[in-house]
Amino acid sequence: VAAAAVMLRIDGQEVPCVVEAIRDLAQQARLSQEQRLSELGLLAAGLAHEIYNPMSSINLLLEAAREELAAGRTAGTEERLKVIGDEVERTLKITNSLLALCLPPSEDPVLVDLDRVVPEALTLLGYQARQGGCAIDCDIAAGLRLLGSESDVRMVVTNLVINAIHAMPRGGRVRVSGRRAAGEVVLTVADEGIGIAPEHLSHIFLPFWTRRADGSPGRGLGLSIVQAIVSRWRGRIEVESVVGKGSRFILTLPDP
Repeated sequence: VAAAAVMLRIDGQEVPCVVEAIRDLAQQARLSQEQRLSELGLLAAGLAHEIYNPMSSINLLLEAAREELAAGRTAGTEERLKVIGDEVERTLKITNSLLALCLPPSEDPVLVDLDRVVPEALTLLGYQARQGGCAIDCDIAAGLRLLGSESDVRMVVTNLVINAIHAMPRGGRVRVSGRRAAGEVVLTVADEGIGIAPEHLSHIFLPFWTRRADGSPGRGLGLSIVQAIVSRWRGRIEVESVVGKGSRFILTLPDP
């Protein structure tokens, strides 16, 4: 509830009044989560491929193990079981990353280990990167942490890297880095894409505004969600871009 005093002229007399504005934050929180989930839908195809590959490997390994055991041979069974275990662990890592990304943000800040959370978030984007001929480099300083929400961090990284991939229709590298600087945590996502025209820089954080270089359809919600998250945790986001050379998004937040 926000209130302000105001003098109104009623029946020829100045009357002191109060104007109140009441906003339902529960509705705002619900819409915010719906926007987040709509963005997650864009990852569905890529996740299906990321999970399909290890599951296919597991199926082939199990079939080979059955044939060996039926023939009385056990020499390669131990090694096959080890590979199956590795593939299961890989699949669980991918699904756990997706589940963590789907969680609504926590109301109270917690310490988030960026050198763990950021690489985990990037595991969801392997398929999209390969399809676009892109590679993702990750360099997060050891022990780097911030006060915020783990699902928020995953959402920020996911949206910025997806945008970077779309900005490079002919392929390239995305570099995700994190460091401490002057009492602050600085996260940077840089690409080698087509860049952002100067006249568009003032629009890129507006909801439903989208200009993807590869021509794919976008909802125009990614950067508005990123900006809202960064502001929620008392940070700021800046953009440096050169047309034809690429863009760099710089997120700065308090260092706990």
